[in-house]
Amino acid sequence: MNLKLHLKETLVVVVVEVVVVVVVVVVVVVVVVVAVVVVVVVFSFFLFFFFYYHYFFFVITLLLLQKYCYL
Repeated sequence: MNLKLHLKETLVVVVVEVVVVVVVVVVVVVVVVVAVVVVVVVFSFFLFFFFYYHYFFFVITLLLLQKYCYL
């Protein structure tokens, strides 16, 4: 009787440890995936803004040059 109780307790402890490990692994994977997605979105937005701003600046410069140099 005592051996059965001991085996049940050991099984419960093992199951709880496995569940805790699985939950920790899932949380870590979710955090890493969210961090990677945030970095990619911010980086792509920064690149888009940078190139768009560059293009805008380039067009304004061309228009100013055309206005003041060709007239």
